[in-house]
Amino acid sequence: MFILGLMFGLIDTFLPIFTIQELGWTNTSYSEVFSVTTLVGGFFGMFAGGALVDFFGIKRMMFIYLISIILLFVGIVLIQSFWSNDNIIFSFILLYSLLYTFLTIAIFAAAMRLCWSIVAATQFTLFMALTNMGRAAGSSLLGTLKSHMTWDYVLLITALSPLFAIIFIKLINFLKHEKSIENFKIKTII
Repeated sequence: MFILGLMFGLIDTFLPIFTIQELGWTNTSYSEVFSVTTLVGGFFGMFAGGALVDFFGIKRMMFIYLISIILLFVGIVLIQSFWSNDNIIFSFILLYSLLYTFLTIAIFAAAMRLCWSIVAATQFTLFMALTNMGRAAGSSLLGTLKSHMTWDYVLLITALSPLFAIIFIKLINFLKHEKSIENFKIKTII
């Protein structure tokens, strides 16, 4: 969760700075693009995100989303000469918004499946806190990264986050975890 929060924080901070300062967009144009792409991501996520996770499985969809995000970041770096084309950047932001929404749905599904119902609220709160800590850390990293490298390298560094997440997700065994939860006993104090 922390690793993905890093990526979310980096990109949340990267997009407005990159589009406004580097590409010369206005605050209004960035806000409009961000709003539209977020709405589109939310709309499709609402109708397809959960269904895809239910149909294909949590881990499989998380792998697909994470690999797609890596390919998106690497792809935008490879076409750096087209960054001045607003349609290219709009498409990048739209694809990222879609993948972000779908990945978030899969993360929530995984977090809920890993929770023990007796303490689910506490566990889920910890999952969310780790993600938010990662967001804060990612946001704070952007300045340091940008002072030492160009935007294309910042995106490539950001692409490492989903790569590390894939490694950790491979370690999740839902069936083994569910069986171990079944063996938990609650001691009552009399």
